[in-house]
Amino acid sequence: MMGEANERFSEDELWAIADDLVAALAFLQSNHIPHLGLETDKVYICGDIYKISPFQNILHHVKSADIWTLKQYRHDAAALGRVLLEASNLGIPHPTNQENLHEAANVYSAGWAKFISELLNPEADNRPDVLSLYKRSTSEETLKQEKCE
Repeated sequence: MMGEANERFSEDELWAIADDLVAALAFLQSNHIPHLGLETDKVYICGDIYKISPFQNILHHVKSADIWTLKQYRHDAAALGRVLLEASNLGIPHPTNQENLHEAANVYSAGWAKFISELLNPEADNRPDVLSLYKRSTSEETLKQEKCE
């Protein structure tokens, strides 16, 4: 997942990607299915829409949906944070998330860095699940509007 001609994504593009991926992951969560494998190579650009690829063993996930807890869905939020952070840094990862966040904060708004930090919170119980992110974004116009206010 890269911007055109290996240029950085604009912040508006990053927020649009976040909105699309949150909606996709929220759909899975609302059907009691965590993705548990989101990475940049599983994000596809379809025109102006960003989609996630299917994941392995979907039937296993559907059959065992009753065992999933909020923690698994928060794992998807952390994976989303890593994907968005990598997109922010043009796919050139630094050794740690902190260094990646520092780089993103130098290029993008404090709101973007705060959003990524929230997704990457090392304490899973303090990290949002994607369904709550989706509900927050649909009660406002977009995730960007909420984070930049």
